[in-house]
Amino acid sequence: MRSFQRAKSRIVANAIYQKDDHSNLALQYGVAASLGLSVEDVALWQERIKGVTTEDIRNALTLLERSTGIVGYLTPPATDA
Repeated sequence: MRSFQRAKSRIVANAIYQKDDHSNLALQYGVAASLGLSVEDVALWQERIKGVTTEDIRNALTLLERSTGIVGYLTPPATDA
């Protein structure tokens, strides 16, 4: 539970720091607009993150389709023959 709270705090802190950079702020609004989100959605994002509970995460995990996940394997580079 403690690491969950720490993760939420880091996400919120990162969002606050990004607002200091005008380019990042413009990017946030541009991405939100491209996803059909509103200015209000961007403004309230930090408060919504603060409100996420571990139960919310558990519920979201039940929605994932594990059988269609993508798996990748790292292999050594091919050698020139």
